[in-house]
Amino acid sequence: MKRIVLYVAFAAVTMTLVAGCGSYSRLLKTNDHDQMYRVALEFAEEGRYQRTLELMTRVRMQYLNHPRADTVMFYMGLASFRLGDFETSGMVFDDFRQTHTRSPFLQESEFLYAMGFYHLSPDPQRDQTATRRALAAIAEYLSRYPDTARREQLEENVVTLTRKLHDKAFLNARTYYRIGRYRSAIVALQNALDEYPQTNHREEMIFMIVRSSFEFARGSAETMRRDRYLDMLDRSLTYISEFPEGRFVRDVERMQRQARSYLARFSEDR
Repeated sequence: MKRIVLYVAFAAVTMTLVAGCGSYSRLLKTNDHDQMYRVALEFAEEGRYQRTLELMTRVRMQYLNHPRADTVMFYMGLASFRLGDFETSGMVFDDFRQTHTRSPFLQESEFLYAMGFYHLSPDPQRDQTATRRALAAIAEYLSRYPDTARREQLEENVVTLTRKLHDKAFLNARTYYRIGRYRSAIVALQNALDEYPQTNHREEMIFMIVRSSFEFARGSAETMRRDRYLDMLDRSLTYISEFPEGRFVRDVERMQRQARSYLARFSEDR
């Protein structure tokens, strides 16, 4: 009996799906744009975004100068967004917010525009153009809608995106450090700190500047070594003052002793 009930239920569902597919196919063959529009909205309510997109795309040209134009365009962007095509949704919503400035969908379109870039933001190892665009779009949204209920969510998104920029700057600068190009490492690390002073890599970056300065001085010609050891000692004091109990204090103190030992010998030789 249970098998029979299951079979009947399965058959009913299958027939419904087949009938639905058939009616959808027939709809696509018609020129009834009003019906396509209404069905597309129904599909959107049901979360069937591929069909929403197909139907809204078909009727778009019919409603270019129609009161429904903003609705069609918004649901095209929404469907693309829900389907994970954030590049397309970004283009649609960018066009929407410039074209339909009085639409009731404007605020939502600007939110989804920003969130599309948020989802496109890649890992820190890759180019961060989308991350910067996401930050700019979120800042613009918060400026336009300061009382939005989404503020807390968006501020959390900003923290996540900003951390990616910090990580990217850190990884770029660390590359010079790891391959022993210490002069370039000093410049890259200092530039990264100047741009992102609140980075969560701050302690390690300052330490790498100190060590890069030490190795740069140690590998320099004799005529340049004294001044470069003095630069290294100045930078080491920055680390000690900011992180008196930091992870790298012992290493910094060891380099300080070696630098001072060289400077003492240099003075004796003079």
